[in-house]
Amino acid sequence: MKIGSKKYFVDTNVLVYATFEESEFYPKALQCVEKMNPDFYVISRQVVMEYISIVTSDRIYKKYLSPKKALDNMILFQEYVQLLEKEKAFDLEILKTALSLYPVSKRNIFDLNIYITMVQNGLSTIVTANEKDFRGYEKIKIMNPFKE
Repeated sequence: MKIGSKKYFVDTNVLVYATFEESEFYPKALQCVEKMNPDFYVISRQVVMEYISIVTSDRIYKKYLSPKKALDNMILFQEYVQLLEKEKAFDLEILKTALSLYPVSKRNIFDLNIYITMVQNGLSTIVTANEKDFRGYEKIKIMNPFKE
């Protein structure tokens, strides 16, 4: 991944894939994360919460983690990514505007929240395997580290 002066938002899936050897994306995800620098790569509280939710679930991975191990991993990930410290306060007017532009529902609301977080923090590139989740959002570039 090319590192410039701008910052990149890291989606939850990259960190999850870097956690589980049973994931088909594990080698590339681990390599990707190990190349990150917290001066250039950021996550939000939502990513932290999604990560803990996913990696502690016995429905997704056979060797799921305890909540303590999941939190320990998030602390280790801080060597590579920075938690946005000053996320903007939740604003229903911003959500209303975003929903009028991007009428999402169900689980897609969480992708919209990531989009809003990125825009509010001046971030224009997301590192993710889920290109389709972010393809329709204006001003967002997608970097998929799992593509050849």
